[in-house]
Amino acid sequence: MRSFDEDYYLATYPEVVALIGTGEGQYATALAHFVAVGESTGLNPNSDPRPHYPETYAFFDETFYLDTYSDVAALLTSPAGDYPTAYHHYHAVGQQAGRNPNANFSEFFYWIMNTAAYQAFLAGDYLSAFDHYIRVGQAEGREIYPETEAGFDESFYTNTYSDVAAAMATGAYESVYHHYYSVGQSEAREPNASFSEYFYRIANPDIAAAIAAGDLLGERALLSGYDHYLRAGQADGRPLFPETQASFDETFYLDTYGDVAAAIAAGSYFSAYHHYYDVGQQAGRDPNATFREYWYKLTNPEVVTAIASGDYLSGFDHYVRVGQAEGREIYPATLAAFDETYYLSTYADVQPLITAGTHESACDHYFNVGQGADRKKIDKIKTICPYCGTGCSLFAHAKEGKVIGVTPDLDGPANEGALCVKG
Repeated sequence: MRSFDEDYYLATYPEVVALIGTGEGQYATALAHFVAVGESTGLNPNSDPRPHYPETYAFFDETFYLDTYSDVAALLTSPAGDYPTAYHHYHAVGQQAGRNPNANFSEFFYWIMNTAAYQAFLAGDYLSAFDHYIRVGQAEGREIYPETEAGFDESFYTNTYSDVAAAMATGAYESVYHHYYSVGQSEAREPNASFSEYFYRIANPDIAAAIAAGDLLGERALLSGYDHYLRAGQADGRPLFPETQASFDETFYLDTYGDVAAAIAAGSYFSAYHHYYDVGQQAGRDPNATFREYWYKLTNPEVVTAIASGDYLSGFDHYVRVGQAEGREIYPATLAAFDETYYLSTYADVQPLITAGTHESACDHYFNVGQGADRKKIDKIKTICPYCGTGCSLFAHAKEGKVIGVTPDLDGPANEGALCVKG
């Protein structure tokens, strides 16, 4: 202990004068007060400005401590005078009880991240996790929180899971993140709006199995998909979602299938893609405006067999994972250049059949009925080639009022189904 200057001490801290005496709660001398109270609470023993208090004092937040631990204020005003300041309580009692010194440090998580330091604490080498961090850990670059804390969204979590507020009110968790770490991630709850625990495990079944088995990742247990993604998966380039998610059109899906928004609002699904993955694709629903589940299965009947065998979840699942690379056709060849506007305007009986649910679209009607009845799928106009005076007969094919191609007239008297390079 540094040299003690009684005159300086009493002059600097006049409140101590009243505490000197032989009564209950008093101290025999100013030095006795300094040894029992003053040193641990940062009082100077003399005019020397060098620090004498424990290292943790400099980072202690009294307001946070009093607000967080409601029992402390009453102890400070107790007639016994056991704790003259909040820091005195923390130093003597709070840190050993695992209480946090400020809003930025967590005793609970520091021990989780630094098990060797915890063993040193148990051996009596340090008074608390914060004591270890300030004296040693900070210089060593020790982590204070698990990796998942950085990307955790407290507002999203509390808004998504209504039971969290009540759990926090019980005082069982020091923070919303504490709830997620201790309970939420083991229940596969989502940590933020950008990461889906549900789909990460689906997209990476080996990780789901490792979590279920309680496997280690490095020296620590693998606790969730998000835990794996931040510690290893991101660097490994692991997918966040199944392959079908990238081409899924949420706006199209919600607009096309009116029951989905209500199902999401009811809490049955957390997104339109969640509904599609769990229900929609098995029901033959389309993922976007370009791909038609019905036609893909019709064009590729062996895919239907593979789906029934459990190899794929839908035609779109097959197309994205295999079919696209194989150059599979999405539509039957007979539907090439089909003009839906022309077909509906030309054949007035089709729209009522679609409305009644007999056919899902004009394409469906043409494929199953129209082509057998020799109906035209596109506007085809017979004309004469204007390039020379031969008078070759051909057909101009129009879609939505624009010529998109020409074919020869097989019965043309001048050209007999042939066309020159100009035609």
